[in-house]
Amino acid sequence: MKHATDFIGWYNRRSQQQAGIPLTNPEHLYYAYHEGAGGYQRGTYRGKPQVLSAGRQVAARANRYQAQLNSCEAEFQCRKFYQVWPFCRS
Repeated sequence: MKHATDFIGWYNRRSQQQAGIPLTNPEHLYYAYHEGAGGYQRGTYRGKPQVLSAGRQVAARANRYQAQLNSCEAEFQCRKFYQVWPFCRS
């Protein structure tokens, strides 16, 4: 798993540098991964309904994961100076 996440991070950074895709745009990072940087820049993904659908699914999943992370993070924020994570409770 570590190698897979390292590769994804490396590839997304490369797509950012080559195609100018923000790292905060998972949909277009997916398109660049699927089509390659050159294909992405030519817009070849635009004519592929299945790729567009998959890109939207990737973006929806990323948004859902971000919302879950935000929720968990808020749950474990310490409200008082004497509370220590992970023992913080609302």
